[in-house]
Amino acid sequence: MELHGRSHAFCHSCAGKIARLETVPPTVAAIRQVLDRERRTMERREGGNDRRIFPRERRVGERRSPPRADAAEGASAPFLLPDFEDIVVEIEDAQIEAVELTSVRLAPES
Repeated sequence: MELHGRSHAFCHSCAGKIARLETVPPTVAAIRQVLDRERRTMERREGGNDRRIFPRERRVGERRSPPRADAAEGASAPFLLPDFEDIVVEIEDAQIEAVELTSVRLAPES
């Protein structure tokens, strides 16, 4: 993307966001600061009232639950699938129906 008379390499998303800016900052560092989406760098609720019924810190601990244990390890699973061998489907020649998908016709004369 060309910025301020020089060519710079940006990904497609960032180039599109820069193109939509009303005023483009003069340096790449300033552009990075404008496009930065890290919302945890500063506390946004500073000085505001916490309107939650049970206020607590939200950034503590692991947010995702631990992965489920494999059923083979003896953990209880909601359902177990049987261990099938390879499934073989045998089709005889009499069961195969010939289907012509492409049909060729002469073009109509104009």
